[in-house]
Amino acid sequence: MLTLYFNRSVETDIEQCPFLADEENILKIRKAKEIIIENMAEPPSLPELAHQVGLNIKKLKEGFKQVYGDSVYAFLFDYKMDLARKMLESNEFNVNEVSLKVGYSTPSHFIAAFKKKYGTTPKKYLMNL
Repeated sequence: MLTLYFNRSVETDIEQCPFLADEENILKIRKAKEIIIENMAEPPSLPELAHQVGLNIKKLKEGFKQVYGDSVYAFLFDYKMDLARKMLESNEFNVNEVSLKVGYSTPSHFIAAFKKKYGTTPKKYLMNL
């Protein structure tokens, strides 16, 4: 079974996913990723993001999922939580500072999001390091 998978032609992938065959589309999706990361505290709406990169909303959503394996905002959530975890581990920032830096207006929203992602609060996470 694995032999069949690894011996298949690359052309099969392109047939299954024509969006990825167009390098210009991939560059636009990468640009969308850069935009949401640069603006993670106040990310643009999907229509705004699509307009900024020159894709329609449907192509943006489908392309982002194909390139990064997740929706735009699910990707951003995971990115923010990973960044927050690293910032907390560095011991340079407290929970309040991290929550603001990753775009949460209140620490309580950040704590709830962190707990959703990691199953524990930021303080308990730090105590277990």
